Amino acid sequence: MFSNILYYCANTDTEVSALANTLVLADLFDARVTLLCVYPVPPKDLAGYVPLLEASLRQANEKKIAAALARAQLADRALTLDIEIRACNHGFVEAVRQVQTGGYQLVVKESARTTPGDQAKSVDMSLVRKCPCPVLLFAADGKPLRESRLAIAVNPNDGYRNDPSGHAFALQLLQTAAALGKALGKPLQVLACYDTTAIEMVNRLSLSRMNEDEILNIDRQLQKEHLRALQELVGAAGLTDATLVQLKGHPREKIPAEVAKRGIDCLIMGSVARTGIPGFLIGNTAEDIIAQMPASMLTVKPQDFVSPIKAP
Repeated sequence: MFSNILYYCANTDTEVSALANTLVLADLFDARVTLLCVYPVPPKDLAGYVPLLEASLRQANEKKIAAALARAQLADRALTLDIEIRACNHGFVEAVRQVQTGGYQLVVKESARTTPGDQAKSVDMSLVRKCPCPVLLFAADGKPLRESRLAIAVNPNDGYRNDPSGHAFALQLLQTAAALGKALGKPLQVLACYDTTAIEMVNRLSLSRMNEDEILNIDRQLQKEHLRALQELVGAAGLTDATLVQLKGHPREKIPAEVAKRGIDCLIMGSVARTGIPGFLIGNTAEDIIAQMPASMLTVKPQDFVSPIKAP
């Protein structure tokens, strides 16, 4: 699934943990890992210092690799590791272009949620929005990957059945999560919300308010239809042992709360920049969840997603 991984260096003191988890993934999937270290384009007056700067960056990252191998208990494994050093004022652009030209199937980075600085956070969201391959953001203080609890957030809207591209992506998303869970030997929890906002709005704005029994019956019917759609979606993806979790309310509030309640360490979720594809969380909802999520996040896009960043 992930045979070629690009690790985006955050250049923080804490990213040995994220790099160690990346190396665990590489070992599980027999993958090649390339560390991408990006630094701002220097002014002409400093051009003579570039070789020294790049040598220092390479040495620093070699030390991080050694520390990460030790932390992941992989020092005796023959992993294929490379270091690429590039000058670019927008690091995420260089990362996307590396994906476009290098055949990478996964980009990994330490999450910037606990790292001060708006620029670092914008790199995370830019990768999530514009990188064509899955993006995995490891929490800086997260658990080792082998000990992590996994969950996936989906929206089993019945409309995906009539949308071949949406159906294909829903299956792709679930199968990606299942493959990760299988590689780690971890069970998968599937979180899905059904929203009763429409009922509440009709009841609030209508001239004759519904009684409690009517509201309860409609709510039960919504829950029943939602569960059936969720079961069909999960069954079509071949997930036979996943735990299905129904949540009443909007994903923006319910998903982060449930992740915290269940002690989820890594959440898998679909995220694309356009709307109109049912079957998964998209657009602003996904980004709102990512922005407040303390856990690690794996975001996945449809296979036909085209990045707005042009390939070199």
